[in-house]
Amino acid sequence: MISAEPVGVVAADTLDRATRDVLEAVRRWGCRRFVLVAAVESDSALIPAVGLGVRALAPRGIDVNGLSVRESEILRLVADGMDTREVATRLSYSERTVKKVLHDITSRFQLRNRTHAVAYAVREGLI
Repeated sequence: MISAEPVGVVAADTLDRATRDVLEAVRRWGCRRFVLVAAVESDSALIPAVGLGVRALAPRGIDVNGLSVRESEILRLVADGMDTREVATRLSYSERTVKKVLHDITSRFQLRNRTHAVAYAVREGLI
């Protein structure tokens, strides 16, 4: 599917308040998705940027849609109605790993639970 939605590219030395202000300003002008090129101290520092529409976070293992391959696989299986045990068995992960991945997704995107995560991923075209 080809999207006509504009994608912004923002390059900065760091992901500081000034960079977030630029992202917010460009977002107000109608651009909802961004590629960010910046030095980032930790994954948790990315949360505000993801909330503003940043989608390409390589080389942190996150695909251009904001999810890692493993996260996408798990969300797809949950969307197909599988419970934690079934997802773990299908992907040869422990149940604890599946729960941790789902927790990481809900935390990163500030979602309430796995159902909300699946709904968000489908609505945003992430899966």
